[in-house]
Parts: sequence; C-alpha cells; structure tokens
Amino acid sequence: MIDVKLSDGFAIQLEDDVMDDYDLVLLFGQYRKNPSMDIVADIAVKMLGEVQHQALMDHLRDEKGKLKTSAMVHALEEIEDAIPTVKN
Repeated sequence: MIDVKLSDGFAIQLEDDVMDDYDLVLLFGQYRKNPSMDIVADIAVKMLGEVQHQALMDHLRDEKGKLKTSAMVHALEEIEDAIPTVKN
C-alpha cells in the first residue's frame, strides 16, 4: 500500500500498483488534453475507489457543504505527485 498524506493532513491509502492501470493512465491523458470535470470524477473514483473517494469529498467540503472543483483537482494533483512512477 502507498500511504499518502495531503498538505491539509488528510490521509489515504492507495494500492501499490495504482498507476499500473492503463485505463487510469488514459484518463490522465484525456484530462491533460481537455481538462473537463467529468474526467476528474472518473480519475478520482478509479484511483481512490468508491469509499475513499467519498471520504475525500466529505473532507474537502467547506462549512456550507460545498465541494469546490478546485479543491478536488488540487487534492488529486497532490495524490498523483505522491505516487511513485511506473517503471517499464
């Protein structure tokens, strides 16, 4: 397991081979070409799984219950940066 702690202290665990998933790599590529929010949601679920995705969403909500897209994108970028690169 890969332990990831975000800058705000929120911690998650990812599978060791999380980036050895071609579908996830394709999603990241699609996002880089066209950063649409539906792709962000797909990346989050694929990378984190349903339970951790929900936990992250709950954590990122502000005091009014709003989940800002910018907060989710920032968190996913932090998570991606913390994952070791896949070696060929």
